[in-house]
Amino acid sequence: MPGGAWGSDITLRSEAERTLKSSMLPPEEMPTEDAQRLIHELRVHQIELEMQNEELRNIQTQLEESRARYADLKPLPSEEPVEA
Repeated sequence: MPGGAWGSDITLRSEAERTLKSSMLPPEEMPTEDAQRLIHELRVHQIELEMQNEELRNIQTQLEESRARYADLKPLPSEEPVEA
């Protein structure tokens, strides 16, 4: 889903940058302890996102396999159904 609801990754990035500028101290003004805590939180969040991404990729693969199995079972419009 390139872009998603925001239209593009660039738009999402720009909006995030604007939000960041209006809501936080510049990094050079942050106390060291706060900066370290934020770095830790960002690393944990990155790992969470990577895990979610992997799960989504696995689900997408399962969905594609399921669709392929369904397509194999469903008769094509040009084929006549097999009578039992």
